Amino acid sequence: MRAAILAVILVALAAPAKGQIASKQTGAVGWGMHTCGEFANQYMKNIHTEQVYFAWTQGYITALNSMRLVQDKPILNLQPSSFGPEVQMDFIRGFCSEAPLKPYLNAVGALWEMIEGLNRMAPN
Repeated sequence: MRAAILAVILVALAAPAKGQIASKQTGAVGWGMHTCGEFANQYMKNIHTEQVYFAWTQGYITALNSMRLVQDKPILNLQPSSFGPEVQMDFIRGFCSEAPLKPYLNAVGALWEMIEGLNRMAPN
C-alpha cells in the first residue's frame, strides 16, 4: 500500500506543469481542465496517472459535497453501495472514451450526478 501511495506522489511530482492548467470559463484549475483525450493518452503512457486524476476528482467532489452544508442540504455518501472508487474510475474512463474532446471536468460532473442519483435512490 505504501508503495502505491509513493508511486502516486512521485507521478504527481514528476507530472508536467501543464497538469496545472486553468480555465477562466469554469473557475477551476488543475487536472480537470485537461480533455478526456489527454487523460486517456496520459493513462496509456502510465496507468498510475489515473490515481493523480482521481485524487483531483475526489477533492473536487468533496468540495461540492461541502457546499451542500453551506446550502443547508445533507451531505451525500460519496461512495454509495456498489459504487466505490474502482467503479467510479471505470465510470470516468467510460465517459472519457465516449467523449475525448470534452474536459475531464465534464466526466467528474457526470460522476457527481451519478452519485447524487444513487443517494436519492438509497433507503433512508
